[in-house]
Amino acid sequence: MSRPKVYLEGIKFNHNSASATHDALNIRKNASQNVSSEWQRGISVKAEDSPAVYALKETRGNTLSIKAKFSCDDSNINQIQVRALDPIGPHPPPGPIKVSPTNILMTLYYQVTYWIISTICAPRLSTVGTNILGNAFRKKAVTVTGGQSKYVTLELNKPRLRDVGVGIHYIKWQWQYSLDGNTWTPMENRHSYHKIYTILAVPQRNWLQQAQSDQEKTQLPWTDVLDYACHWAKGTHTFDQSAGCITTSIYDLGHTFNANNERILEYEGNLPNYTISEFNCTLFLDRLRGGTGRGKKVSCVDMAAMVAIFANILGCNLAESTMGEYANGQWTLFSINPVLPVGLTQWQSGQWSYHALAWTGKYSWNDTIFDACIMVSNDPSLPRQTPVLPVKMLFGQAGTGNFFDRLVAPKDRHIPKPVPGYGLSQRKVI
Repeated sequence: MSRPKVYLEGIKFNHNSASATHDALNIRKNASQNVSSEWQRGISVKAEDSPAVYALKETRGNTLSIKAKFSCDDSNINQIQVRALDPIGPHPPPGPIKVSPTNILMTLYYQVTYWIISTICAPRLSTVGTNILGNAFRKKAVTVTGGQSKYVTLELNKPRLRDVGVGIHYIKWQWQYSLDGNTWTPMENRHSYHKIYTILAVPQRNWLQQAQSDQEKTQLPWTDVLDYACHWAKGTHTFDQSAGCITTSIYDLGHTFNANNERILEYEGNLPNYTISEFNCTLFLDRLRGGTGRGKKVSCVDMAAMVAIFANILGCNLAESTMGEYANGQWTLFSINPVLPVGLTQWQSGQWSYHALAWTGKYSWNDTIFDACIMVSNDPSLPRQTPVLPVKMLFGQAGTGNFFDRLVAPKDRHIPKPVPGYGLSQRKVI
């Protein structure tokens, strides 16, 4: 008698769009393209065809689950048991011993191998890349009616999300079924492949999770942005660490060259290029991939938007805000200490009208800033400048030696101040 053919038909990682505590987030690919956190037989071939994003803060301590459905070509079968295994990690023994020398030896082999892997190898494997979602389920009874099942809930078995921090992970599940709960057989489509993003918390400010209109749906987190943000902040476990890595990586784009030997980014005054009222993330991504985008020229407003938007998609809570003196419809110029702007190799000084930053808290003197636009001097009073990138740097009152003192020349420190009302804390991404 031939064995029945059982297929995995679909997987839903995000099966509750109103919550992020037990499953994956609502996402899209970019401004113009949707993407589904759903695996479908015959459609999802590569891991990239089935992406899912998990927020570490919201899922911590909770039981995570997926939903999956199956089919069977034998209409006489109305129930099967299913499981999905991590091909790398330890697997359970195949079943009870059946009386025959061959079966006894084979089962003993599995028992010993399982013990070695689970007690000795697994702790080491867990640090070098076993499946971060663990096993989909050890065993689950599924009712099959007319050859098809409904979507059933499979609880994830020992996921490792909290161990990995921010990152991108490619996972593989090995799908099996059983008719008696003892003997397990590979399904016809033996494996499923998935791309899993892990971020610190639900994306903030510029990004939404609950979209009320088609226009708002473009503000769901983009996997095209996560591809860069998760790579730049890989392995970080705190908001400050992630924001710092984003800031450093974006500043380093000034020393990164494309195929035309042109810097990716280069500072040119206070005239925004990628940022007007909205941030043109689509063209910035094109620039990152080696395209033209809107060219290399950027301002402090562009740089503040880049840091905030790419950090906030990881769950950070940065706002774009401004320092300066604004009255009667105009800015008052102030002198600056030597700074090293993004993409330039010589220290610059002169006068600025304002400066935009990615800011924490209430954008005040006592809050910290992240600035990918410039390096400041460690001590501007010294004849030789040592560049420091403002990463989690206290803005600070005049005279405290913090960011304000490092940027603003002593003679003009009475002029600029935080201007929290001038800037956008939730700039739209297009």
